[in-house]
Parts: sequence; C-alpha cells; structure tokens
Amino acid sequence: MESQSNESTGVFDWLDVSLSSLQINLKIKSSRFCQGGLNRTHFGISSVLDSYCWNSIFSLGGITFSSSDWSETNKNLEIISDTLKEAISSGTSSKVYEVCCSILDWGGDRNPNQGAKPILTKLDRQGLLAEYLKTSRNVFHLVTADLSELSRIQYAGSMWTKIYSLNALDGLPIYDSRVAVAIAALVELFRQQNEYVWTEVPPSLEFFYVDPNRTVNKLDLSAVAPKGLLNRKTGRYVNNNFVYQWSSCKIRLGWIIEETLSRQVELFRESGSLARRSHAFEAALFMIGYDVQCLSGNLRLSRGKFYWAMSTG
Repeated sequence: MESQSNESTGVFDWLDVSLSSLQINLKIKSSRFCQGGLNRTHFGISSVLDSYCWNSIFSLGGITFSSSDWSETNKNLEIISDTLKEAISSGTSSKVYEVCCSILDWGGDRNPNQGAKPILTKLDRQGLLAEYLKTSRNVFHLVTADLSELSRIQYAGSMWTKIYSLNALDGLPIYDSRVAVAIAALVELFRQQNEYVWTEVPPSLEFFYVDPNRTVNKLDLSAVAPKGLLNRKTGRYVNNNFVYQWSSCKIRLGWIIEETLSRQVELFRESGSLARRSHAFEAALFMIGYDVQCLSGNLRLSRGKFYWAMSTG
C-alpha cells in the first residue's frame, strides 16, 4: 500500500476497535430492490448482513436466477463470477458478453441505452471485450495494483464496477454510490473520534461518490466531505479524471478491507476465504450506504463537540 499520513494510517487501529460495536440504525424505504423496506438496529458491522436486501433476477445460460438476501445473492454472484472467468479463459466472446449483460441485469441497470451496455456491445462486436477484461483484471489486482498505472482502465461507473469485481481473482470490492458514501462516512467518524481538524480529507482516505442524494453531510452537516465528482446543477463530471479517481478509490478501498480483515480474523469469518470475506464487508457497506444517517447514533453532541458514544451503546 502507498505511503500514508499518520491520520490515514491510524484508521486501521480505529477500525479494529470500532467495527464490532458500530450502532447501525437501518431505515430503508420500500422499493423494488428492498420490498417492504427495513427498520432495524444492528450492533457491529458483520450483523448488517442479516438485513441485506437486493431483490434481483437475471438469466444465464438459459437458467433464471433470483435472490434477495445475502446468502442467495452471494451464491448467485459466485456463479456469475466463475462463468465470466471461464468464458474469458476460453476466449468465447459471445459468452463473455452474455455474462456481462447478466451482471448488468443483476445490478439493476436502469437504462440499457446508456452507460455500460452500449460500450460492452461495441467491444464485443470489435472482438475486444475479453482482452479488455483480462487487462483490467491485471490492473485491479490488489496485490500488485499501482495507483500511478491506471491509464489502461478506460471505463468506470456503477455497472462497470460490478463487472470488474466479479472478474477479479481477489476480493476487489464493488465500488458503487452506496459503498462509496458508506466508507466516506466511516472516515468522517474516524476523524471526529480523533478530533482531527482537516480542511480536506487526506488523499489516501478520500472516497469520492457521485450521487448527490447520498453524502456524508447526511451524517453530519459539518462533515469534511470528499470533493464531489459531479456538478449538481449540470449532472456532469467536474473534471476529466473521473475514471482514474474512481479506479483509485476502488483499489484503495480494497486495500483497506483486506488489511482490516487480516487484522480481525473473526470478522465475516463464516464467509470463508479472504475474497469472500471482503465481499461480505462490501455488502455491509452497501446497506449502510442507503442512508449514512444510520450511523448517527455513534455521535453525541456536547459543548459544541462531537464525542464517540459507542461505549454507552
């Protein structure tokens, strides 16, 4: 992992102490992905998986798969991941494209005429899709990833992140808007507990998010938020480095998750391998990211300062 400031290095010690006692008050409105909504309180990040909800259906190889809870989702994603890797290994371009489209269906792709789908179709027609996914797998490999060598990643976004992660040989996290704002909120809790006075988030801990409806300021209006990547009025990216910055966040989050799990061997232990434990961690962040106000029970306002309130529950 790249060299880091004292503040960013200290986040691992903070995670060691805090993750098992986090108070997480999930209040999620009913939607097609979470029918009936949720209103549950959890203590400890691992218990959040008990409330994981993502209602999804997709077809693969003529078979229809559906899932809603974490157990079902995890099994289906293992099937998709294995099928994608086999298709890439065999060089069967049509199969690679089919699996990628199944991933988009699972992920809830809202508009197949925009985003990842047209690019996937173009790469498939050019016979370049499998080769690009081989290249991106090597770039994103967490053990060897280099943040200064990300120019070979050409595409980013909420659907591409799912394809990259399911194509990975390790626990490379899915870095969508919910996961992004959840890890950004944990960084803010870390800052407040240690009473760091930041004018901006240290680069190694800056996790960008693009959905203006999900922001760390919903946790605390005075939060030191990461720089936005979108202009809220125009909906356009504010600079030309989006793919690089998004790729950097994806890798850095993977490093944090793996380091945390290597320190806390019991965390998500029931999931099995480090890669599976990493995806379980990511899934918990996903649920937190629906609305990071669910973490507000961990803060106490007293004499104008925020204090850590975990010890009192």
